[in-house]
Amino acid sequence: MLFYGDGLTYYAALVQHDAYRRVVVTSDAKSTETVYAYFGQRRLRLSEASRQRPGLDAHTAKVKRMIADAQACQAQAQADFDHAQEQSEKSTALQTQAAQELTVLRQEQLSEQSSSLRHVGNCRLCRW
Repeated sequence: MLFYGDGLTYYAALVQHDAYRRVVVTSDAKSTETVYAYFGQRRLRLSEASRQRPGLDAHTAKVKRMIADAQACQAQAQADFDHAQEQSEKSTALQTQAAQELTVLRQEQLSEQSSSLRHVGNCRLCRW
């Protein structure tokens, strides 16, 4: 708060970081004191906000890192799931192929056994 005697003028200024944020000029001392008190409260709020800013910035950076880590984990889990799904499909295909081959082999075995039995039945030496 300043007083300029020649013009009977009072000045109340809000200063932050060596810069004038707001200046009020009045000719009434009471009004100037009220504005000065208000500016004092504003200055406290601004300094508190400035004091809290680094902590909030650090917290924001930490949350962003946590989000990035969670997204990386999610992407890895998705890749693992896709790989497991692919392996499961390959395994199922191989099992199906093996079952089909086994069926073919059993049919061939039955066919050979049937052919052997017919041969034994038709053999002259084997008849009594």
